[in-house]
Amino acid sequence: MDRIGDNGVSLEFSRILQLLNSSQLFQKLHSGRTIKQLLPNDTTSKSMGFISQISRILVAFDDGSRIPIIVKIPELHTITHSMVLICGEKERNFMRENGKATAYATEPWRYGDASSCGSVIMRDLSAQAEPSNIYNGLNPSQLLEILSQIAWIQVHGLRSKTPYIRLSDGYMEFFYKMQEPASTWTTLEPKIGPEFEKIQHLYKNRHFWHYVFRESHKDLGIPDVICHGDMWAYNFLWNKTGKMCITVIFEY
Repeated sequence: MDRIGDNGVSLEFSRILQLLNSSQLFQKLHSGRTIKQLLPNDTTSKSMGFISQISRILVAFDDGSRIPIIVKIPELHTITHSMVLICGEKERNFMRENGKATAYATEPWRYGDASSCGSVIMRDLSAQAEPSNIYNGLNPSQLLEILSQIAWIQVHGLRSKTPYIRLSDGYMEFFYKMQEPASTWTTLEPKIGPEFEKIQHLYKNRHFWHYVFRESHKDLGIPDVICHGDMWAYNFLWNKTGKMCITVIFEY
């Protein structure tokens, strides 16, 4: 195996090696050790994301030690080129601007140019993950801290120059725009496709989602509030010192 990817975009191991060797962050964190070879490290999944192909790779050094990394590149099987370009570039920009995310290397994507396929190479922190049930065992001070962090997430979103992130009807239009590609991607997944088809008519019902997002709380007697859901790039708790340092990433 000398490359990753197959859905319209692929990346050779030699290019990954070149990016790692030229990464100052990688060299700093790993003491300038010489990379002996790259080995595939993903044998349990199809390695498919929503708009990306995700590969886990082992970096083997000449001293016998190994570290896991993750490499993400675009995929063109279920979504338009333009959407892949927009979403992928936002992620790469975020990784470049936020050094604490520990992305070793990023590069832009020029469709059709094999020398620049929009890769993101980062640390694989799977072994360090600590999943927990956030609904049990929270004391008042912990709950207050979480609420204050979520408030800062909303401030971050409201300050965004991206129109559909702001609190406006524009977000609903963004949701509608994403329905078709998300539906296509979900239907193609063999494990969830048949189940998703049972509720697809509801998923595409605009009146239903408008009620859920805009009106349902009124019927319950709940006043208007700011809520936080699965907002992709906004699923972060930022270091409260104000530095660009991610403290926690929420995944629902």
